[in-house]
Amino acid sequence: MSKFNSKIWVFVILLITGLVYLNSLNNELLSGMDDDMYILDNSLLKSFDLRAHFSEYIAGNYHPLTTLSYSIEYFFFGINKTAFHTTNLLLHLLNTFLVFLFVSALLKNEMVAVISAGIFALHPMHVESVSWISERKDQLYTLFYLTSLIQYLKYKSLSKMKNLLLCGGSFILSLLSKSMAVTLPLMLFAIDFYQKSHLTSRIFLSKIPFFGLSVLFGIIALKSQATGNTFYELHLNYSIFERASMLCYSIVFYMFKFLTPVNLSVYHFYPHEVGLLPKICPLIIAVASWQLWKIRKSDLGKITLLGFVIFIISLLPVLQLIPVGRAFASERYTYVAYIGLALPVAFFLNTWLNHPKFNLISISVIMIITIAFSYLSFERNEVWKSSEVLFTDLISKYPENGFGYYSRGVVYDHTNRLDLALKDYDSSILYNPNFHKSFNNRAVVRGKKGNLKGALHDCNKSIMIKPGFASAYNNRGNAKSGLGDLEGAIKDCSTAIKIDPTFTGAYNNRGSAYLSLSKFDKSLSDFQMLNKLTPNSPEVLQGIAASYQGLKTYEKSIEYFTKSLVAQPNNYIAFFGRAASNFYIENYENAIKDYDSALALNPNYTDAYVNRGMSYFKLNKMNEACESWIMGKKRGAENVDSFIKSYCK
Repeated sequence: MSKFNSKIWVFVILLITGLVYLNSLNNELLSGMDDDMYILDNSLLKSFDLRAHFSEYIAGNYHPLTTLSYSIEYFFFGINKTAFHTTNLLLHLLNTFLVFLFVSALLKNEMVAVISAGIFALHPMHVESVSWISERKDQLYTLFYLTSLIQYLKYKSLSKMKNLLLCGGSFILSLLSKSMAVTLPLMLFAIDFYQKSHLTSRIFLSKIPFFGLSVLFGIIALKSQATGNTFYELHLNYSIFERASMLCYSIVFYMFKFLTPVNLSVYHFYPHEVGLLPKICPLIIAVASWQLWKIRKSDLGKITLLGFVIFIISLLPVLQLIPVGRAFASERYTYVAYIGLALPVAFFLNTWLNHPKFNLISISVIMIITIAFSYLSFERNEVWKSSEVLFTDLISKYPENGFGYYSRGVVYDHTNRLDLALKDYDSSILYNPNFHKSFNNRAVVRGKKGNLKGALHDCNKSIMIKPGFASAYNNRGNAKSGLGDLEGAIKDCSTAIKIDPTFTGAYNNRGSAYLSLSKFDKSLSDFQMLNKLTPNSPEVLQGIAASYQGLKTYEKSIEYFTKSLVAQPNNYIAFFGRAASNFYIENYENAIKDYDSALALNPNYTDAYVNRGMSYFKLNKMNEACESWIMGKKRGAENVDSFIKSYCK
């Protein structure tokens, strides 16, 4: 196939891929799937503060280029789901073209490169990396990873230092996009071995900076994950052999899904017991490796061995000898790895294309794969349409795990469908009675529905399962507060803060409890700390203002009620609070203005009518005072009859 024709076929692949992923462009931002942390609740999103982007961890990860890309999109489009998805798709199309360039430069065979690019573009296992906005990091790191490999191949071909520098620069950008890029130095050695380069001291020395960067970013990745609490504690009593078996099983699983990408799922959970198949996977891999070694001198053998090495190297950071997550495999991890497995398949199909007897068979196989992958990817995009659809699919794949019910319960809870949330949390607890978060979340829903005793019971259960779970203490404090046990609420919130000194919800709840107990100095301390953690939140500023008011520091109270209103101008409670402070310092005219503003926002706020009447009374404006009291009485104000009887005719 000529160079011109190969580019036409690449264009066709890009066109088909664009059509296949067209239905992903209107998919929702996924709550409970990191989209909230990376986009909806990410304070960096609205900022181009490069220092902050390059110095802060988000959701237990360090990938500043990825978060910066979100900020750029936000600047131009705001929170626009279609814009985020469109960028993901464009990056995937660009990566598809880079796969073509990389394989073409590596194997010097453009037809193999075209087929490899097609497999990469349309493989259903890659839907997770494209349709999930939070996996932008996959596409960005792959873009720079492939660029680095292409530049390395140019360096080996042309011996120009410029290409080696571009290789290193692209590597740094890849590392800044996702820490999975740490494998690149090993990939460079794999290319050297394939091309039979002599391992001279010059080759080793040229790799030292790459390994140094990998070590550095590996350390950063471990530190970032520690801050994000990304390590999920599993109660699995696996022996060393069983752990090794599950590692081998994950490799076989990825290889099997490459050939048969069906029954896909957002999670593939560890089994409670390691069965026969995982236990024989080490033998399967050993036999396959031996067979590869035996055929290593043939053209197909060389390509297959290279592809398998690329596959394994790409997966190295996520192959878990020690289980640290709830899933033994994740589909997004194949985004680069499947380039390796695509090589021998593409080479084999190309060999048949050039053979008169098998030409039509090869064309038929390519067409079948294209149609099948396109259909499966299109359908999988629909599963990623929303969190509810995604977790419903998870439940259908793993009905007895419980985590799918828990995750969908979170979605129902956040969208105020409390009965559905309660039902899903019940199911999650039924299938996994040792998952503390299910009890904790059910406590929240029960609290919202007014079942405070039930909420208290669930919090106790959550704490019993995981004694160091700060959220459960905070929620138990909420339940106790609702039941009138304010001292108990303060004690539980204090425990939550001791566990997590940055727990904003616990400071807020404890500060509110102190306010209710008229311990204004302590409530002020909590709200001031909260203001440091979440600067200029209108609710927090209002809490500071109320504390100053309780301490009779009225000028400071007015100052902070004003700040709260700047942040949230339609807050009638803040107007009412500022009016009260103005009243206490005998600034009755300003008090009346604030009561008017409060009533304009909430005409049924009876206390404002009563207090406004008192302000008019202090100014000896009896007609206005009586009018305000009578209006309040009509709306159900209590304790106003004596004023009307005494001062109104």
